[in-house]
Amino acid sequence: MARAQGARAQMALAFEAVYGTPPTDGFTRMPFASTTLGAEQPLLGSELLG
Repeated sequence: MARAQGARAQMALAFEAVYGTPPTDGFTRMPFASTTLGAEQPLLGSELLG
C-alpha cells in the first residue's frame, strides 16, 4: 500500500465484511488534521480547538 505525503494526503475508511479480510469497496474519505514532527514548532492555536 502506498503512503501519501504532503498536502495531498487523504484518509479512507471502510469496514470489513468478515473479520480479518481487507475491505474491497465502500471506502469513504475522512477529514483529518495533519501535523509535522520537528525539533521546533511555533506557538500557534490548535486547529482542532477552533
